[in-house]
Formats: sequence, structure tokens, C-alpha cells
Amino acid sequence: MTILITGASGFLGGRLVNTFTRRGTKVRIFARKESNLSNLDLSNVEVRLGDLSDTNSIHGLMDDINIVFHCAAKIGLGRTEDFNKSNIDGTDNLLQEAVRAGVDRFIHISSVAVMSEYLDHLGSNEDVPYAKCWSEPYTPSKIEAEKVALRYSKSSHVNVIVIRPGWIWGPGDIHTFNICKAVMAGFAPCVGSGNNILPLTYIENLVYALLLVQNKPCTSGDIFIINDDQAITQKQLVQAFVERLNPAAKSISIPFQIAYKIAHTYEVINKVTLWRLSTTLSRFNTCIASKNLKFSIEKAKRTLGFDPPIDFDVAINETIKWLYDIYLEKNSRWDVHLRGVRMPLIENTSMAHFAISNWCNARCVFCSYPDSIERIVVKLEDAIKAINALKGLGVGIISLTGGEPFLNRDIFRIAHHANSIGMLVFTGTNGSIMTEKDAYRLQRAGVRAIWISYEGPIDEVFDKNRGVPGLSQRIRMDLKWLKNAKVDTFAICVINKSITNYRKFIDHLIDIGFDKVKFDYPMTNLESSYLGFKDLGLLHYTPNEMEDVITQILELKRSKYRSFGIINPTAGLEGAMDFYKNHKPRFGCAAGYRIFYLDWNLDLHRCTMLPEKFGKVWDVSPEKLHRIDCNKCYYQGTRDYDSVYHLIDSIGISKDSIIQGDIPRAISSIINNNNLSGFKSLFEIAGI
Repeated sequence: MTILITGASGFLGGRLVNTFTRRGTKVRIFARKESNLSNLDLSNVEVRLGDLSDTNSIHGLMDDINIVFHCAAKIGLGRTEDFNKSNIDGTDNLLQEAVRAGVDRFIHISSVAVMSEYLDHLGSNEDVPYAKCWSEPYTPSKIEAEKVALRYSKSSHVNVIVIRPGWIWGPGDIHTFNICKAVMAGFAPCVGSGNNILPLTYIENLVYALLLVQNKPCTSGDIFIINDDQAITQKQLVQAFVERLNPAAKSISIPFQIAYKIAHTYEVINKVTLWRLSTTLSRFNTCIASKNLKFSIEKAKRTLGFDPPIDFDVAINETIKWLYDIYLEKNSRWDVHLRGVRMPLIENTSMAHFAISNWCNARCVFCSYPDSIERIVVKLEDAIKAINALKGLGVGIISLTGGEPFLNRDIFRIAHHANSIGMLVFTGTNGSIMTEKDAYRLQRAGVRAIWISYEGPIDEVFDKNRGVPGLSQRIRMDLKWLKNAKVDTFAICVINKSITNYRKFIDHLIDIGFDKVKFDYPMTNLESSYLGFKDLGLLHYTPNEMEDVITQILELKRSKYRSFGIINPTAGLEGAMDFYKNHKPRFGCAAGYRIFYLDWNLDLHRCTMLPEKFGKVWDVSPEKLHRIDCNKCYYQGTRDYDSVYHLIDSIGISKDSIIQGDIPRAISSIINNNNLSGFKSLFEIAGI
């Protein structure tokens, strides 16, 4: 069987082409010479170029064709004659050729717009009369095109079926994209109250209906309305995107009359410019967005067995994925460097380590992730919900960890979402599965920096420690890709006994291609769900042995050996020295107060060390988050930042004191040596 699809470069036609080619169906498409077909899978597709109004280019088009899907139509704004030529004459020309070629079935894609754009419809079916008034030439041209199709259904052997979808939305729809852009910019617009039901037809539900139509026995001249089954209001649609994209977006209600006048004015301007402006703003779209348009799909259910397979929540989530993929493919990197200083200092921002996977493909000897039996990756919709909840808890710096974070292939979308709501995003990898394309996707997602784990004095020892032969060579390539993509990168090294001379280790890191490193302190036991630990001899140090290692690192940092960066703040390294000497800490731990651990089950923990769990992150109230007097471990993901959060607290106390008129307390809260360490640490960290 061979099918013909017109309008293949459009939203619906393109989706149909790719659906049929995936099924192995032979497809012929008809498109204009200037059409962009780059998004189509043309591996099993015959392309014919021409114009619907040109009978010569249509002649022979349907030879050997069994079924025609006529999706082509002129939409938007423009001259009446152009709409008539494309939509009415084009449909007539195609049907004449279908009769000549002996086509079995001709499926004409119409629109619920033919039933009226100015009136409410609650339960209206296919028997409703055609619209008698309209604001633009699209509606009357679609009415006449449908009438043409129905005439052929009565006067020829061709089985003609008419499909009336509503607002075809989802991945690929420009109107959906514009709503998302507005929400990401901080606005949640509605025309009128927003309580009107929209005539939504999710693209995959429509494609499913068309697959049914091609095979089901239908009477020639049958008309089927195809809408989603759920009654979704304008406000519900917008809020669904707000909840996922930007919970801080402000609702804006535009009275219908004002919106209509704005659209009319825009149309006049567009006409003066010979329709060179976008046609997404129009009186037609304003009416569609603001009227109650809930049509009955009972006939499609009864005759076709149509039961929309994709529900609203799934459709929203798939649309979000598409939205982020657009940004990941086209956007240049967002400016995130200055935020490294500004966010924690001015915006009083907390940090969260978010494990978006619970397993790792490497066999590293330093952690327990390789022992994980159940393999879990966080779904995008859950990650978005969790990140939005973290934002509500004051988190503005997020570290996407694992396991191996890159095993979650939504990592780029997750990172982009966090960035889009104002978070500073970091992530990491073992370096074994990253590609050159991934490096650029990290850049476009706005990732501030990525770490690559590296613990070994030479290639062979490192590869053995990681359990991945040739990994050191692979990381050399990763670093070249990341450098070309302008993604800041650093090594993370768990302090371990396979490294004895840290000067030589830095020499090796430079040879690999790194220019900075952050050292992790060895962890042999943890009580949370985090698996970044191992009871291993290479990680067991006496206090004197740790003192020697930290002394080496501090000396290398202070001497700026070979201009190589050591990211650990000086105050953090000094704090580690105090911890291993069992001295009283200079700064209190910020775990569960300003630094958190979120696991792959979306449970928020005080930290990676303690068993205390606050519950699902979206159920946690800010009142639960407070400092406790704990010095049980020196986990670098928390303790390295103790001095910074001491400074932030001091600034907060100073602000409150000024408000209360206690100037001496405000000054004393700021001017002390501990805060100088905090300032220094902040700028050391921001140098990443």
C-alpha cells in the first residue's frame, strides 16, 4: 500500500510522514519547492514538488496511491484570493486527480472552525450548521473546501472522509511554544477569566485517529470531530505549563474586548506590511482561546473506536521535552558566570545535591553505586516538580549527581529547566559515555561547570580504580570537546592511597588536559541513601596521614603550582585539617539548613551522612530546615562551604539589625575574621 500526504512540511503532515515511515509504509509526499523538509524521515519517502493550484504538477501524482491524507492548507492571515486558491481550488484539483487515478479513500483535514469562531459550543456535534460570520479568510475557505470534498463524496467512487480537529497542539505547535515562552519569561496570560474550555486536539491523538480512519469502514461523506476527551480550560492549560516551567510566573488576565482590539490592530499593521509579520496573533486565535469550545467526539468513538490514547498530563510532559530540546539545539549559552558570586551573596541562596540516577556503568572501587541492584533514573516531569519545590525552599545552586548522571538522558532538559528558573547548575560524569554532541548540549543548557571524576597517579592506575579500560584516554577526548564547547570543566578526586605525591598527581592531571581540581575527602560509611562511599583500605587514613595529604594540597594551592587551580576553599581545607585532628570546628555545618541532598526517590535528606529524611521534597516546609550542631563527618559537598554560609548568615543578621536600629550589632556582625574567610572562600569557589 502507498499513501499520499499533502502538507508534509506542516505540523500535522510532517508528523504523519514520520509515523508511517516508522511503520514501514510506503509514502509519497507533495510539497512546494520552497518547503523545508529537514525534519522528515525521507528514507522510505518519494518526494513530488509542485503547487496545489497547478493542475499540471498534480497530474499523475496519485498513480498507484491507495489513500490520500490531505493536510495541506493555508493558515493564518493573508489575502482572500490566496486562501481560496490554496484551500478551495487546491482541494478541488486534488479530488479531480483522485477520481482519475482511482484512489480508494481521500481523507480531508478540515477544522472545527467551520462551525463558528464566535459562538460557544458545549457538546456540539457534526450536525451543527456552518459558520455564518468570521473575521478572516481562513474560515470561509475551509468551509468551501469541506463542501467541495463532500460533493465528491456523493458524485464519485472515491470514499471521502472529513476530519475536523480542534486546536492541534503539542510538540511542534507554534502557539503552544508561545505560551511556554511567556511562562518562562514570568507571565501566565489568559484571555478573559480563563475558565473557558479549549478545543484541544493533541497531535498524537489526532495521528492515532487518522490511523483508525484509513482502515475503518466508513460511509463516504462521513464527518468526524477529533478532540481530546478531557475538558481542559484555558487557565488549566496555562497553569500546567506554569507548574512545570516557572511556578513564579504571574497570572495576567486580558479582557476579551481589549485582546480582540489588540489583535485587530495587529492585523491592520500586518496587512500594511504585506503579511510579513507573524500571524499567530489574530482575532481568530483570540476567539479560539476565549470561547467555550467543547465538541462531542461520540461519533468518532462509536464509528472509529477512537479513544484518545494520550492524556493531558502526558501530553504536557512530552511538550515540555520538545520545548527544552528546541533550546538545547538552538540556544547559545546563557551568561551564568557572574551569578556564581551574586547568587549566594546577594540572593541568599541555598544549595542542593540532586541524584538523578542511582547507578553507574563504571566499576569504581571508591563507591557503592556499582553494587546498586535496582536501576532508577528520575523522570523529567518528576525532576521538574522536584526542582520547582527546591526553588520554593530557597535553593538556587543545584548539583546534578548520581550514580552516573549521564545515564539519565533527560539530564540536559533537567539542567536547562533549573537554569531557566534562575538556578546555577553543576553536573558531573565519569567520562565514559559523554559524546561531542553532549558537550554542546551542556553549554546550551547553561551548565555552569562539569566535573569529571579522576583518581589515579597514572593512566593505568586510574583505569583500574574506575574499572573501565582506556577511560583516561577517553577523558582526554571529553576535555577537548568540552573546551571547544566552552564548558568549564574540572577534575574531582577522592583522596586515596593510590596517590602519594600530589604534586606529581597535578602534573598528571595537566597532562590529561585538566586545569583545576576539587578534592573529595574519603567516605567509608554513610547513613542516607547516597552510595558515594566504600569501606575500602585505600580510603582508610589515620589523622596524621590525612594531615600530610591536606598539607600537600594546601601548599600546592598557596604556591599556585603551575597555575593549576585547586577549587577547595582554603577555609574548607583548613576545616578538614581541624576535623581530622579532632579540633572544634571554626564554622557550623550547613547541612539541612542551607545545603541538602535530594535522592532519586525525590526524598529530601539533611545530608548524605545522616539518616534524617524530611520526606518528599514538594511536601517539605521551610520551617523544617534548620541548623543542627553536628560534626560527624567532613563531606566536601557540604563542609567546604561552611565559611560561605557563615558569611551569608552574618549578612542576614546585619540586615535585621539595621532594620531594628541596632547599628553596632550590624557592624560587628560583618566585621570579623571569620567573615573575611567567607569572602575569600566565595571568590575562590566563584573562580570555577
